[in-house]
Amino acid sequence: MTATKHPGQHASADDPRVMLDEQIGIFEPIPPYPPRTEREAEFYTLGDGEMFINIGPQHPSTHGVLRVVLKIRGEQVVDLDPVLGYLHRGVEKLCENADYHQAICYTDPLEYVSSLFMEWAPVMAFEKLLDVRVPRRAEYIRVLTGELNRVMSHVMFVGWMALDLGGLTPILWGFIERDEIVEMLAAVTGQRMLFNYFRIGGVNGDLNHDFMSRLGRWMSHATSQLESELTLLNENEIFVRRMRGPTCCAWTRSGRASGSSTSASTRCPTARSWPSCRDCSDRDRVGPTPPSRVPAASTPRTPSATARTSPSGCGSTTRASSTSRPSAW
Repeated sequence: MTATKHPGQHASADDPRVMLDEQIGIFEPIPPYPPRTEREAEFYTLGDGEMFINIGPQHPSTHGVLRVVLKIRGEQVVDLDPVLGYLHRGVEKLCENADYHQAICYTDPLEYVSSLFMEWAPVMAFEKLLDVRVPRRAEYIRVLTGELNRVMSHVMFVGWMALDLGGLTPILWGFIERDEIVEMLAAVTGQRMLFNYFRIGGVNGDLNHDFMSRLGRWMSHATSQLESELTLLNENEIFVRRMRGPTCCAWTRSGRASGSSTSASTRCPTARSWPSCRDCSDRDRVGPTPPSRVPAASTPRTPSATARTSPSGCGSTTRASSTSRPSAW
């Protein structure tokens, strides 16, 4: 039995282990060069109990277009470094060799889930350069179709987010909603994904009866369907506990700092059907309170301007009623 050689000890180039080591070395979490910025030096320095995990670029959650280096401590992600540039379609060079109308179709695949918005940007730029005025009806049609595309993309986002957290049902419900909107847009644009519908000065075609009938049928049940999909997540304890975190508290602080007098500015966006965020409650509980000159017994308790009085507030510690319907995000 021959002794194995380390890849650096002048091993043969035919040794499959050498090629394997070289291929794996390309995607090592730590780059093979010294830190170029202070951010890289800070990120690629491990603390006590921390380690790197490399996700992508060929990963089910990144779809081959993104690589993310995670710094984790146990099961908690403490920092991440996104590495971009794994998918480049050469759109800039294609548009250089095309006229204005041809360039519109090249922008659709840039974001195929909401391709109408990818068309909208160059069309508006061309109209501004050419000083073209769009008819009001065409503007209405753009907004209508764009909003339908936005709802479709947001529903898919919610489903994919739940899928990445281990839930299968929301993505299936999201595809049901998407198929209805896609069939609706296909009736007016002729395509189901890369619509190529916007034109310089307007749109490719006017609305038709098929589109309007599908739109009316979808609007009759869209609100209840979307609320059911959101309830499926907002009423799920596992999903809420995994998604609630520092973002909730930061959002609350920013709302209070803005000086808004509305109750929504101090509401925890994820604590509408579950107990309030512990971080926010603890912070409010242990925070300094100004001394009172009047004895507490003679002063009636009144809610403060920043305190929430409903059970869904971020400063509350009581569970919301089981009969209340969770609000949309």
